[in-house]
Amino acid sequence: MINALTRTASSNSTTQRDATGRLVPPCWRQHQELVEELSALHLAWEGSFGLTAAHDAPLLWHERFAKARARIGDGVARTGCRPGGHRGGRL
Repeated sequence: MINALTRTASSNSTTQRDATGRLVPPCWRQHQELVEELSALHLAWEGSFGLTAAHDAPLLWHERFAKARARIGDGVARTGCRPGGHRGGRL
């Protein structure tokens, strides 16, 4: 799972922005709160866009993602980490 998340998180660049515009730090794997949110979104995305998904599953995923953005943004802000460095500790 972590390998799949890592590939997803780093597929476009070494630094990703969440949907609120905050940077998701490269050390996101060291912050349990971010791991949990990103894992849940990844699993939900896989289920929502799979071949056997209900016709409205992608729409429901986007609605859930909208709610998750605030939690992810808050989690990123609490880390204090930036692209250049990890601020230590785990959330």
